[in-house]
Amino acid sequence: DSVFANTLTTYAHGYSLSLLGAAGTIVDAFAPSNTGALTLGQDGGSQTYTGGLDTSSVSGLETLNGTITTTETALTLGAVTLGSDVSLASGSGTVAIGGIVTAAANNFTVSASGTTTITGAINGTTADIDITATVIINVDEAITLTDAGSVTLTGAVTISNKNITTVGGDITFDNAVTTDVG
Repeated sequence: DSVFANTLTTYAHGYSLSLLGAAGTIVDAFAPSNTGALTLGQDGGSQTYTGGLDTSSVSGLETLNGTITTTETALTLGAVTLGSDVSLASGSGTVAIGGIVTAAANNFTVSASGTTTITGAINGTTADIDITATVIINVDEAITLTDAGSVTLTGAVTISNKNITTVGGDITFDNAVTTDVG
């Protein structure tokens, strides 16, 4: 079922949390702290975290589905696995992602006028990755896309990482690119 709440509080204990509704809104900032898995959204669904979303305290697997939106507020995620096509939107809020993993042909889209930062590995097989924002990719691990569709980064891009590899797909930069690839 969908969750509509002003506040949702979790505690740092060993349980998994799944918010799987096709819709839902949490008004206050939501920062789950459970130590098990976290699953948000439903394929084709849409969830809104008006006050922002911060999953960086979750120590288990984070799986995203559908559209995850904040309202001009920060959207901070750990390393995420795409369970279906995923769209993130934060308006003028920043987006921070600890890494992206997908083993299926799931599209991944980020739309934000704030900065989008990706600090972990980006790997897997994906249909398309589209990020419309000022993008900072600061990865200590490789960016690897196999049998990928396309990767399009719109906005100024800064990349600092060891290795970028794509097999069967294109990476398109629609603006200035600064690199420090070692």
